[in-house]
Amino acid sequence: MREKNGYAQKTLLEGLKNPKALLPPEKALQLLSYDVHAEAYSAERDILKKPPNDDLVCRQGR
Repeated sequence: MREKNGYAQKTLLEGLKNPKALLPPEKALQLLSYDVHAEAYSAERDILKKPPNDDLVCRQGR
């Protein structure tokens, strides 16, 4: 992700919408954050509205 690989970005973004993703959402968002142009902001907002697990809820301070 640090090399801004488009395929990796697309795969991570798709994984955020898929319950059987290769990585947990926390890790996918961390990796996507390396590139501000990865369009991760809208995906992050969607996840924070309905977190897939309690770990994400704790990290956002709820």
